[in-house]
Amino acid sequence: MKQIITILLATIILFGSCKKDDPSTGPEDTSKNLPVLTTTEVTTITSTTAKSGGNITNDGGEPVTSRGVCWSTTENPVVSGNKTTDGEGTGIFTSTITGLTAGTKYYVRAYATNRVGTSYGSQYSFTTTEGTGGTLTYNGYTYNIVTIGTQEWTVENLRTTVFNDGTAISKVTEAATWTNLKTSAYCAYNNDETIASSHGYLYNWFAVFTGKLAPATGGWRVPTDEDWTKLSNFIGSNAGTKLKAKSGWNSSGNGTDDYGFSALPGGYRNFAGHFSDLGNFGICWSSTEKDTDYAWSHAMYHNSAEVIRYGYNKGYGFSVRLVRDK
Repeated sequence: MKQIITILLATIILFGSCKKDDPSTGPEDTSKNLPVLTTTEVTTITSTTAKSGGNITNDGGEPVTSRGVCWSTTENPVVSGNKTTDGEGTGIFTSTITGLTAGTKYYVRAYATNRVGTSYGSQYSFTTTEGTGGTLTYNGYTYNIVTIGTQEWTVENLRTTVFNDGTAISKVTEAATWTNLKTSAYCAYNNDETIASSHGYLYNWFAVFTGKLAPATGGWRVPTDEDWTKLSNFIGSNAGTKLKAKSGWNSSGNGTDDYGFSALPGGYRNFAGHFSDLGNFGICWSSTEKDTDYAWSHAMYHNSAEVIRYGYNKGYGFSVRLVRDK
C-alpha cells in the first residue's frame, strides 16, 4: 500500500511540473505596444474639404488594422467621432476630409489602431474658407472673388486700362519712355496682350498712388501694406505655397492654392523698362509708400514657400489685386 501511495505522489508531481512549464499559462507578454505615428500638416483647404494624413513609424509589435485621421471643432478629436479610414499597416498615408462647414475652425490628428488599442499623432488646427464670393465686373472685365478670413480678394490680376473716373491710363511700350517715368503708366508683359489676358497688366506705383485704380464704389481698393500682411498672417506658415496657383510656375514652383487665390507669376518690368521673370515671380503692389522713391510690395517666388515683403522703386511695373473688407 505504501508503495502505491508513493507512485501516486510521484505522478502528481510529474504532471504538476508539466503544467507549470506550459507556455499558455506563462506570464503575460508585455512587449506589445500602441503604434507610433505623426500627423501630416493640413493642406488644400476649401470651404468643405481639406487634406491631411500621417506617417506610422512603428506598429508597436502588432499589425496596424486601421488608420486615418479624425477631426472635430473641439480639441483632441477621437475615432468615435468624424474620421477617415485609409487602409492598414505602417508608413505614410494621405487622407481627404470632406463634409466640412465653410468658415469654421477644425482640429485634426492622425490615428492608428492595433490589437492593443488606438494611438494618435500630433494635433493641427485649420479654418475652412468662406468659398467664392461671386464676381466683380469693372471696366469691361469680370473678376472672380474669394473670401479669406475677413477679406474679399479678386482672384485675377487687374486688367483695367482706365481709372474709375473714365480717364485713360497711359500705355507705355517703349523702354526709353518707361525709364524714370514719374506719372501713371501700365503695360502688358513684353507688350504681349495674350499674356495680359491671363496674367493681367503691369502698373507702375504712380498709377496706384492716384487712388483711382479700384472701382469708386463697393468698398474695393488696392490693398495696403497692412492688408497684405493681414492675409499672410491669417494663412500662416508657407503662405506663398498656399496662395500660388497649381500651375504656371516654373521649376516645380506651383502652389497648392488652398484658398482659391490662384496667384500667378506675372513677372515685372523694372524702372529701366526691361521685362523679367515671367513664370518665376508674382509681385503685387500695395498702396503704401515706403519713402520718397520706394513703395511696399508683396511677392511670391517659384523657389519660395512664403509671401515676401519688399520695398521697390516706384517706377517698377507690378501686378495689382483688389481687396475689400468682408
